[in-house]
Amino acid sequence: AMELGELEELGVDAIMLIGQPGLTGNTAVASIIKGETNPSGKLTDTWAYDVKSAPSYQFMGNDTTQTYSNSNEAYVAYTEGIYVGYRYYVTRGMTDSNFSYNDMVQYSFGHGKSYTTFDKWIAAHTLDKDTGKGKITVSVKNTGERAGKEVIELYNHAPYTGKIEKSYYNLFAFKKTNVIEPGDTKTYEIEYNLRDFASWDSEEGYYVNEAGEYELSLRDNAWDLSVSQGHDNTIKFNLPLIEYKTSYQTEVEYSKQFIDAEEGPTDTPLTYLKQSDWDGTWTSTSDLRRVALDSRHNEQLNIQSKKWSDNQVDEGDITVGEDNGLTLRDLKDADWDDDRWEPLINQMSVRDLENLVEHGGFQTAEIRSIGKAKATDYDGPAAAFHSGSGHPSGVIIGGSWNVDAAVLFGESIGKEGAASGLTGWYAPGINIHRSPFGGRNFEYYSEDPLISGMMAGYTSKGTMEYGVYCYAKHMALNDQEKNRVKVNTWCNEQAIREIYLRPFELYSDLGGIGYMTSFNRIGATWSGAHEGMLTQVVRNEWGFHGVVVTDYVNDHSYMGVAQGLRAQNDLYLDPNNSSSTAVTAYNNTPNDMIKLMKRSAKNILFACAHSNNVWDAADFEAVGITLEK
Repeated sequence: AMELGELEELGVDAIMLIGQPGLTGNTAVASIIKGETNPSGKLTDTWAYDVKSAPSYQFMGNDTTQTYSNSNEAYVAYTEGIYVGYRYYVTRGMTDSNFSYNDMVQYSFGHGKSYTTFDKWIAAHTLDKDTGKGKITVSVKNTGERAGKEVIELYNHAPYTGKIEKSYYNLFAFKKTNVIEPGDTKTYEIEYNLRDFASWDSEEGYYVNEAGEYELSLRDNAWDLSVSQGHDNTIKFNLPLIEYKTSYQTEVEYSKQFIDAEEGPTDTPLTYLKQSDWDGTWTSTSDLRRVALDSRHNEQLNIQSKKWSDNQVDEGDITVGEDNGLTLRDLKDADWDDDRWEPLINQMSVRDLENLVEHGGFQTAEIRSIGKAKATDYDGPAAAFHSGSGHPSGVIIGGSWNVDAAVLFGESIGKEGAASGLTGWYAPGINIHRSPFGGRNFEYYSEDPLISGMMAGYTSKGTMEYGVYCYAKHMALNDQEKNRVKVNTWCNEQAIREIYLRPFELYSDLGGIGYMTSFNRIGATWSGAHEGMLTQVVRNEWGFHGVVVTDYVNDHSYMGVAQGLRAQNDLYLDPNNSSSTAVTAYNNTPNDMIKLMKRSAKNILFACAHSNNVWDAADFEAVGITLEK
């Protein structure tokens, strides 16, 4: 995102955002310039006249990242809470009479131009409050002279009581239309759940719909209501208090998992931005002071040096080296609860387990005891390999607002990757555009979690057609590049769950089976050792089954195997495959490490069993790939 106010002064009335179009994307750019192709993308970020006006700017990146007075560790605080991107600008514009949205924002989230015009209206709406399921029917008419596509954007407005922070408008559904010819009208149905409008209640430790009036609206962007003759394009209804105490995926009870990160680095709790007191809760760069990290965080900060006692892990057994006659291919596409997983993993020796979990540098290792071949994993969110075909960057895929485009992108990566020997792909990137200054925003989709998660999930569906699974990254709160290694990231649980983890949750809901953790800490805990996130939220609440890999292990001082396996960070992206920290961890607590390594082995092997790692020539030929003899 750029500051482009000068364009208005120059009289420029249209610009084209092309990002990184990939090796062949500029043919489409030329076609749009010539008028042969009608553009239909929309912005996935808010473009402000002054990027420094965002609350995230005050505590983000090189100039404002702090260092503790009693430690050389760096830290950053997400004091804006949920008010990221349009959630800030729109909410403040609607609630603060001294704040002029149009003076602050040049291009709204969801804005985009076309060579034609459209009329959109809500044609019908049904809601069953007992089941919580609703359906909105939207009609779109091309009122111009050129064929084109349009994006349907649906937002909700929930009541604000002051107890829970809420964006004034919140994107809850979107859909890209087909090509609509001039004069034609097409109608689309979009389903939703009342739960889509729920907010995390940090006091109670679960999600709620607060009681009051809810409004759903069809909008041209986050700020502008779609205007249609005879239709106001809003739906209003009242709800009582609805509490969602268990996860919709597994019915596991929700509980607070990020209270330490929420409270902040000292014994004085952090102040987060509130719409009931914008000025009083605003954190300015001038307010920042070096603080001393409270001693209660020392154990997590120095967890690498912690000495565990053995026989503290209750689940699992220490059986190794059995001969049960199974191979990994026998469990091709097997369910998570298939009875054969345990005897298969029991065939592995201690050395096999150490090799599998620790030597994950651009691979999952060959394990002969179970007939597992070496599998190649590789990096590059816009290519199957660094030397492969260049595809459009993530922000451009997101800007299509078209999940079918994400599937096609994934299929292209998957087919080329599989034909070249790829099994796991360190992508897509689904960190949030917390600020325009995010150093790798081009790899990520949006400031919005819904677009980010949907695009990632459907990209994964595409790659999986060719047996290539994704490691969606970087989980989580990895939203700046400067000082991202070890940086302590403080944030409240509502923002963590609603903004920063939500894309990863949607990706899992859509079938994603791999994640990559991040270099940063959540609070003072390295993300790969955060049991609350990786075990309690990701696996227990979301029901995620699959593999979690570290980011590039270039500092074993805080990314050790002993703490990671306890949180179910399963695989170590050690680039030289030369570390022996798994061996050291085993020597310190042999029985517990066997149990932990076996648990992670199942997570890794489950992903491999659902990939081309277990395919034969016939499987490849079935998807149009002929292997070299």
